[in-house]
Amino acid sequence: MQLYISTSLEVQSYWVIINTGSNLKWTLCVLYYNFTYQMKSTLKPLQSSRYHNLSCTTSFWSACDDNQLRCVKSSYGDGSVVEGSLASKIL
Repeated sequence: MQLYISTSLEVQSYWVIINTGSNLKWTLCVLYYNFTYQMKSTLKPLQSSRYHNLSCTTSFWSACDDNQLRCVKSSYGDGSVVEGSLASKIL
């Protein structure tokens, strides 16, 4: 499921993919992509005062990367894989 989210506190709008099989919400993040993607509305974390990466001291069920940030990798029945850093943003 895709939702278009626009916050009133910050001038940002972006698509969120809700994974109905978990409590995670996925969005494309400009910070982590080195290729051109057709989706025009991506999260720009450096422009958000309410966004932060989850550190390894945060209680969560994922592994940690070399930078001591929470990371996740999930495979789905259709063969697709999602992986990246976990973060939090207050809407």
